[in-house]
Amino acid sequence: MAPMQKFEMVSETAVHQRYLTVYDRRIKFCAHDNPAECRVLDFDVVGHPRANFCFAVTFPFHPYKDGRKGGEVTLIRHANPGVTLIREYAQGPNALVTLIREYAQGPNALAYCLPTGGLDPQRHADLAECAARELSEEAWLAGGQWHRLLPADHPGMPEVKWCMNRFVPFLVVDPHPDLNPGSRDAEEASMEVLRVPLDEFKRMMLSGEMLLPSITTAYMALDKLKEEGLL
Repeated sequence: MAPMQKFEMVSETAVHQRYLTVYDRRIKFCAHDNPAECRVLDFDVVGHPRANFCFAVTFPFHPYKDGRKGGEVTLIRHANPGVTLIREYAQGPNALVTLIREYAQGPNALAYCLPTGGLDPQRHADLAECAARELSEEAWLAGGQWHRLLPADHPGMPEVKWCMNRFVPFLVVDPHPDLNPGSRDAEEASMEVLRVPLDEFKRMMLSGEMLLPSITTAYMALDKLKEEGLL
């Protein structure tokens, strides 16, 4: 597939900076049938420069194993006080998916998502390490068989049309509990970890309560699981 078509950037200025940065970007557009007929338009663009404008999203998949018990509420000991317990649904004949329920500041509501985190050049050698650390911190999981769901030279999927951030989706198969997980940030203290049957997860994907990068990652992970003969 050919790279995305680019346009001439006349200027780009940061107009607000906190966790995210807002840029005023001026783009030159020229008519296809008359290259001399051009105009310059202004756009608001958002991004996270401290994360190199990239983040990782991971689909943690737990294959069904004969004899495994389900329906339990499992407590994972954690250094942070007040964290919510993992809620595990009855497994039955289905596989399980671990996901997160956390505060989303845009809709100002709790939303479902997969373990997600931005690249920190001070802590992560690459996005694969970023994905593994976020899996530990957010989902209290480690290990498993990892699959990067985009080619190594792919720049990542655009988060949304007005955002500079891109994400790389990962699949991890059969991760195990991390009894000494990484610490969470202050805004993640109320994060809830859910482990649900695959059919229930698919319902959540279409509920309007799951974030788009997680939905995209889930579709790509499900295709990979079918390719690997795990579904």
